Amino acid sequence: HDSMPDPSAWALRFGGSSYDSVRSLAADSAGNVYVAGSFRGTVHVGPKVLTSRGESDLAVLKLSPRGEVLWVVTGGGPSTCRVSKLQVAPDGDVVVAGHFLGTAQIAGSPLMAQESGVFVMRLAPDGVVRWVHGSSTSGGRASVGALAVGPKGHIYVAGLMQGEQRFGTTTIPAIANSHDMYVARVQSSGFVWAKRYRNVNYLTGMAADAAGNAIFGGALYETVDFGGVSLSPSGHADAYVVKMNASGNVDWAKAFGGPGQDAVLSIVADPGGSARLVGVFESGFKVGAHALV
Repeated sequence: HDSMPDPSAWALRFGGSSYDSVRSLAADSAGNVYVAGSFRGTVHVGPKVLTSRGESDLAVLKLSPRGEVLWVVTGGGPSTCRVSKLQVAPDGDVVVAGHFLGTAQIAGSPLMAQESGVFVMRLAPDGVVRWVHGSSTSGGRASVGALAVGPKGHIYVAGLMQGEQRFGTTTIPAIANSHDMYVARVQSSGFVWAKRYRNVNYLTGMAADAAGNAIFGGALYETVDFGGVSLSPSGHADAYVVKMNASGNVDWAKAFGGPGQDAVLSIVADPGGSARLVGVFESGFKVGAHALV
């Protein structure tokens, strides 16, 4: 016999005549769905009509378990303001991170960068913006590649950067012809600290464990010094994973792989403090004493 349709299943389409996209989404314990993306021009989101301020604006939506649009938060400026990552915090808040070009405004909070900076925003379950913090620069570029919210509320953001970036009171100076990675911790009062790791151009996963540590990884193409721990690829590219504590100090860093191209794609921290990694590898991949073909 034919199966009955699932009454809880739904599909929602929203957008306009220009380029609109969803970049990240997550669900809470009650079945609500949070969606983060960008839009350009005028778009229809359920009964709501949104108009961008510039080339591309960010949008964060909350949908009920039945797919109803409960609220929408937008932000932007004359140029581009986009969300890259979204996570639901243990207390039900929503944390999003992304980048902006030039100037932007989110919930009355001004952001400014000579070229591009990054931002982190925290929203309450009812859509009220609790805080927004952004980096600034007099001539640098930055993007968001990973966001982690831990069980005890620690928030970390990481991505790629070039040139100078200022994260609160921490300034990462420009280095000519350098393409690097940054990791920063942020809380309600602003950025706590920020670290740079040179010659890292592939960051894809990050998690925060119950002790407040950050664990991140990606692919390693060159020798990199992670806080005094030097890692070098054994092949074209090795997978790497780094654990740092809440103070920004590296506890350990590991690289593993073979002669080909290998990478970590996603990381999850379990309640016991271990990290579960998902990635890709080519032939001759080695992880400790284990060899994969």
